[in-house]
Amino acid sequence: MKKEDRIKVYEDAISTYGIEPQVNMIYEEVGELITALSRFKRGRCDGNDILTELADVSIMVEQIAVILGYDGFEKEKDIKLNRLIERLKKRHEHKGENSDFCHACKHGRIQYNFDLNEELVCEKFGCSDIRNKVELCNGKFKEE
Repeated sequence: MKKEDRIKVYEDAISTYGIEPQVNMIYEEVGELITALSRFKRGRCDGNDILTELADVSIMVEQIAVILGYDGFEKEKDIKLNRLIERLKKRHEHKGENSDFCHACKHGRIQYNFDLNEELVCEKFGCSDIRNKVELCNGKFKEE
């Protein structure tokens, strides 16, 4: 669906249900997303459940953006994406010198948080040198 068509639907929903109920609905949708992520983390749902909840949250976010000014919302998203692009450039420039092998397993590489300038986690699943208790393995969250 085109952006203009989505905005018309959002405007209709806002005028039909009211601003306050639509703003309040985001709490419910974000809660459902959090629940789906928690269930996914424990292996009790799949990625499609998360995609469904992400779509619901996205719809509510865009409705609030229509209420507050959609152009301003898009401008802020562009600012944030440009900031991400710059951070990625810095990470790629420094990847070689800041991507050391894990001291424990000698196989995985240490992941860094460049904003905080600290080591986070060995990327090799099961390594005993994990500094952060959660890592991403094969598209699923795993906990130690």
